[in-house]
Amino acid sequence: MKSCLHRTAPVAALALALAACVTPPPADPSAKGPALAYIASTVPHTQPLAPDPAGAELQATLLSWAVSLSGLPAPDSPPQLRRMPHDFFVQSACNGHECKVLGWFPPGDTVYVDERLDPQNNLLAASIVMHEMVHYLQYRAAGKGLEFSCAQSIALERQAYAAQREFITRYGVYRPVGASMHQVGCDPG
Repeated sequence: MKSCLHRTAPVAALALALAACVTPPPADPSAKGPALAYIASTVPHTQPLAPDPAGAELQATLLSWAVSLSGLPAPDSPPQLRRMPHDFFVQSACNGHECKVLGWFPPGDTVYVDERLDPQNNLLAASIVMHEMVHYLQYRAAGKGLEFSCAQSIALERQAYAAQREFITRYGVYRPVGASMHQVGCDPG
């Protein structure tokens, strides 16, 4: 798969190249197929996701998937990726309450991911990074004027989870990510 990628290719072209190059993984989901092996080979888990050159390649790859699977336009620039301890998410994303948040995109230019995630070796972790990149694309596509009403927030989450499910499925794996979104609604009023 690596031969299909060009480091200097624009994000949209990279997404098309990835879609053309992905081959299904072996029948044994615990074994790494060519696509997952590519993700696994791009960035050491002890390194930050960026600006490490290998991390930048993984970032570009996951951003390409986000563009391709969400249908949102490619941004002029990628988000910054920051690995943070879980307590950061408890305090910042969950208002001081213990939570299961592993990735977070507050409006801006930075995507935060839990430092315990290993997108290099774990498809679910890579999908979480890609999910947050969909939120970055949503924000950029809205011209930074994204509405956060209850109904719009649910629609944005559903779009990100749909892209995440498709990303995982394209590797021949099923994970019911976002299943709880089926029961989410807004209070009338």
